[in-house]
Amino acid sequence: MSTHTDVWVLYDTCKAAGISARIAPTPRIADAHASCGTSLLIDCTHRDEILSLANAAGVATNGVIEVENSIDPKRDRYC
Repeated sequence: MSTHTDVWVLYDTCKAAGISARIAPTPRIADAHASCGTSLLIDCTHRDEILSLANAAGVATNGVIEVENSIDPKRDRYC
């Protein structure tokens, strides 16, 4: 996405549609594809639906980059 505002618009759009998504810094592996440093983490099973929602909302995306096993469920847990 070209701006962090686009990320928030798509996040809110996904939330309204009942699709789980998280806003996060762009993973290093996808840095070459992102221009704002912010990304939307999604379940790839919803890829086509989310891209359709982005198109309907007028949000330009930089596509979907699959990054396997990059989410650490224990991240930011300190006890």
